[in-house]
Amino acid sequence: MADHLDAERPAILAAYQAELEGVHSPLIDDHASRPQLLAHAAVTISDVVRSVRLGRATLDEGYKLLARDIGKRRAESRLNPRASLQAATHLVDVVMNAALNYLADREGAQELLRLVVRALTESVIMRVNEASLAYSSQLLHDINAAHVEERRRIARDLHDRVGSGLGVAHHQLELATFYHATDPGNAMERVTLAHDAIQDAMLSMRSIASDLRMDEQVHNLEKALNTLLETIAPTNVIMRLRVNGDEAWASGHVLEETYLIIREAVRNALAHGTPSMVLINVDIAPSRLHATVEDDGGGFDLAEARRSAGMGLTSMRERAELMGGRLMLTPVVNRGTYVELVVPLSEHRDE
Repeated sequence: MADHLDAERPAILAAYQAELEGVHSPLIDDHASRPQLLAHAAVTISDVVRSVRLGRATLDEGYKLLARDIGKRRAESRLNPRASLQAATHLVDVVMNAALNYLADREGAQELLRLVVRALTESVIMRVNEASLAYSSQLLHDINAAHVEERRRIARDLHDRVGSGLGVAHHQLELATFYHATDPGNAMERVTLAHDAIQDAMLSMRSIASDLRMDEQVHNLEKALNTLLETIAPTNVIMRLRVNGDEAWASGHVLEETYLIIREAVRNALAHGTPSMVLINVDIAPSRLHATVEDDGGGFDLAEARRSAGMGLTSMRERAELMGGRLMLTPVVNRGTYVELVVPLSEHRDE
């Protein structure tokens, strides 16, 4: 039996690959995952062969290393863990088929089959468990990185939008004091400028506070986006928002992350593009959420923006990937920017 399974290893792996290709598994379609997937299947077969020879279920001592690496890489590639469970099910099927074909009408088949099932089950479960732990760990790391980036953005906003305004106000008040005795008219102009700077700083502070409140939870995406536009839209920029579909089709988590991505895209458009118009469109269907933010501003150089941490592009992309979605940016210098977000909703149905 052990020699038979060992000899049939290439055929078992070929059947395994064919089954995954037949169901269009993302693991077999992904060039980085395919070698790992087949290596993982090969060592699982080795576990079964070794167990049959020893007469008891046993695993290779180094199984954790490969399983953890697989979990980490699949998390980095944002491959849905359901694909891993599906692949494990197909692996059990093809190995069991090979075993059953050999054991048909053989004496002692029942006991051998019980051992194969025990060894195969233990090998698959333990490896999937280790890979799942590594997958979760990598996701937690990525979520923490996104949170760190968000805190950095808030710090930049406080420094650039509030701190600079208060600095201007302080400077103007110092000049007003200097000119108070010798040039009262000039001193009053300085006071007025300081007053305007303080007002701008207060508006910025309210805007940041509003952003932080909206970070807590988004119950209604359209309402949250309307509130955002009312808070940050300049009077000389036309803002248009359209939300289509039933928001109940998307989980609360997806609505919150979508809001944060759109908010960053709108903020970037206003801060870096000086547009005259910003158009926001969100379409929600049972199978996916599709959102776009388009402006007619100056655009930006994408390569330069990626090198800079000031536009939050990394955080936006990571938020999209953590939902299993994708984010596309198409900036054209002097012609505006087009941001597109696509999120599959079927995998978030139970959240």
